[in-house]
Amino acid sequence: MSNLQQSDFVSCLNTVFEVYPQGWKSVLRMELLEISEISSRQGGSFSLLFRGLNQSALEFGAHVVKHSVLGEFSLLIGPILPGMFSSVCYQAIFLPLKRDEQPSGHFTRPYEPVARCCHA
Repeated sequence: MSNLQQSDFVSCLNTVFEVYPQGWKSVLRMELLEISEISSRQGGSFSLLFRGLNQSALEFGAHVVKHSVLGEFSLLIGPILPGMFSSVCYQAIFLPLKRDEQPSGHFTRPYEPVARCCHA
């Protein structure tokens, strides 16, 4: 699935996504806790906040993700605030490019999620 929009994830709040990290023999399960619009950028930019349901920590990168509603897709995701909560939290940020815009090749500071989500 490509061109995922913020509205595609709304029905998936509080549901489980399965992540298949390359080289792992097990699946990492994550619950989608929050969908946030990124107001500083126009064009459908948004952030997803997940809580890991396994003890293993996923490294930042592009990973295959499966969901019962959305199907299978690749998602660039990484841990945030590691070691500060009882669960590992993850964030994915969607920043659609304009037609004439090129990727910068570097990442800026991610959107700050509501930290309360990771306490559960």
